[in-house]
Amino acid sequence: MSRQFVVQLADLEHGEKHAEWDIPPAWLKAATADTEAEPRGGTGHLDLVLQKNGRDVVVRGRVDCPLSMPCARTLEPVDVDVDAEVFLMLSPAAAEDTGKRRNSGDKGRKRRRGAAEPDRELSDEEAAADTFTGDEVVLDHYIREFILLELPLFPLRSPASPAISTRPDGSAGVSTASADEPVIDPRLAPLQEIAQRMRKKEE
Repeated sequence: MSRQFVVQLADLEHGEKHAEWDIPPAWLKAATADTEAEPRGGTGHLDLVLQKNGRDVVVRGRVDCPLSMPCARTLEPVDVDVDAEVFLMLSPAAAEDTGKRRNSGDKGRKRRRGAAEPDRELSDEEAAADTFTGDEVVLDHYIREFILLELPLFPLRSPASPAISTRPDGSAGVSTASADEPVIDPRLAPLQEIAQRMRKKEE
């Protein structure tokens, strides 16, 4: 991923810094490449305030961007407008941790959120804790994570959208069943026929 959102530590020595960036569709496309989401054509926006707290850097703000995802029922595109709060408390990474972070990609913070005690809910400060290296704060992979965490698991165009079903010939199509009528998985059709025959015999 390209380095689009970078702040120099020297710029934070004399107080907090307000930084704004447009998020180009090309960056969004790269950020969502391994998901079902994709840019909707417009640019996003990142608005942050960064401040040093001792050696740490506190980052607060918002990220918003226009995306599109396939409907979980019809596969038609659904507009997804991400509007996420950004909160990070970044500490300088120890030298031995630098190589680990380069190899772990974006997964480091996700693992730390629940690795030690999976049944305990982390505080906002614990969830926001992470690291930076060198004399600059590169925010791209953090912003990507905030965006991905906002994506819906099952986007729907409408709660009443008909479900996708599989036709006997194996092709996909929109079910014509009513909302109250159960949709039978085609793979269970032979079992359904056997059950109907048994009911007829009993009658």
